[in-house]
Amino acid sequence: MTGFASFVLRRRSQREQRVIRVIRGCLGDIIAHAEAMAEIAAVGGDDMCQADIARLCALLARARIDIRQPGSAWLSSDELRVLAWVAYAQRETMTPKYSMLGLTIEDDLAAELRTALTMCGRQLMQIGCRLPSLAWTNDIARPLHIHGRRLSKREARSANN
Repeated sequence: MTGFASFVLRRRSQREQRVIRVIRGCLGDIIAHAEAMAEIAAVGGDDMCQADIARLCALLARARIDIRQPGSAWLSSDELRVLAWVAYAQRETMTPKYSMLGLTIEDDLAAELRTALTMCGRQLMQIGCRLPSLAWTNDIARPLHIHGRRLSKREARSANN
């Protein structure tokens, strides 16, 4: 069950906090963007890593995913989903049937987003930023059924296969 405390950024792992800081920075102003790129470089990320993360951020903006401003102490439910998607992409292949992307994202954008999540997940793993698997078991991140109710974990697994 997702509690109120899980929406507080400081309660997330250091790696999750870093990923959220970088994503927020990429979507922020010029100074925040430069700080995000510097943070990636500081942990060993190269130009390809920076480009993949920037591409993911641009797609998140296009998909109208709710990303908070840099410095916010709180996570949006969409940011929790992004953490779950990246954690999942680091461990599994995101098939076209992957349903956590939600019902409001058009198919072409969802396909681009799946590809970007996979690339970003791999880049983050290369720089030692493997997100905890617990991120993608969070209730908020579970897929929605067509009728708007949350799928059980068993239903979600079978829907992704």
